[in-house]
Amino acid sequence: MTVDSEKEAVEFYQKKGFSIVEKSLRRHNPILYMNIPSVIDVMAPTESLSDFENDSTDEAEL
Repeated sequence: MTVDSEKEAVEFYQKKGFSIVEKSLRRHNPILYMNIPSVIDVMAPTESLSDFENDSTDEAEL
């Protein structure tokens, strides 16, 4: 994922895990990026979801 950031917002994005493309430091809008697979790893559930995977409840009953 990439962001063309305002210079004033670079620190904000870095706190959120984005890394800056060094060659873009002199641009008006520096480019930052985040590695998506690392985000997916962080978002992975830490507990089992098995109770929800085989729910036999009929949606019509809801």
